[in-house]
Amino acid sequence: MEDERVSWIMHNSYIHTIGNWMRNTLYNAYYTIVEISISEPVKNCLKNGYYIPAIHAALYYVTGDAVISTAVAMKMYPANYFYWFGEQYDFRIPKRYNWIKQVVRFTDTGYLACYIYIINPDFFPINYNIQYSITFGYWIGKLSGISPHIDLLEDPDLNRTFELSWANANHGIHLVLLTYRMLTDDVCYDHFTIQHLKWSYYWAYIWFIAIYLPWRLITGDCVYGVFSSDTPWSKKIMFVCVMHGIVALGNATGYLLSCSR
Repeated sequence: MEDERVSWIMHNSYIHTIGNWMRNTLYNAYYTIVEISISEPVKNCLKNGYYIPAIHAALYYVTGDAVISTAVAMKMYPANYFYWFGEQYDFRIPKRYNWIKQVVRFTDTGYLACYIYIINPDFFPINYNIQYSITFGYWIGKLSGISPHIDLLEDPDLNRTFELSWANANHGIHLVLLTYRMLTDDVCYDHFTIQHLKWSYYWAYIWFIAIYLPWRLITGDCVYGVFSSDTPWSKKIMFVCVMHGIVALGNATGYLLSCSR
């Protein structure tokens, strides 16, 4: 009986040793594979989103639709950015929730407008007005000296040139594609009515009240330099008035272009 007990203990000890060896071997092999596969050049490519243009091209090849592929691919960059660099920000909230910032900006509502238009083509004029305001609001602010980039990171792994190029392209490419579609498609877009203009304003108001203000109150993050506490109220009011005019101009532009075909 004693011999059987000793034999049983040795047998289980042997199995336990083999199990630990296999577990540690597999564990080390896994991380070795990860370290090899995620080498510095590959990690740099992932962090900076260099792979996204290839996905953009693949999406266009599959869908044959520049608006759809661009709307998806352009949103991938901020999602990728906050995945890799998001926790470096301090928004006075748990850092695991910092990714929310990528859906707070008015620009981010432009992606939503594109997705709604893709599902419901009748949403085209509102989408056009939103993209129009995003594009001209960004460039007017930038050219007037109010930088839209108030939270740029100083990180050695971040390609600042690529980041800014992507930001510049994002504030224009959607409007260009929609304008091109309006001028070349057989679909009639001559419905830029006063009601569409009102809905475009409502879109902006809802963003400001339901998204921007709660974020600002909770985090203290002004999102845009023009809304900073250091910016005089006169500039803020002027900017808001200009943005109302830009939306109206976008609606008028859409009406004139659609009627010119």
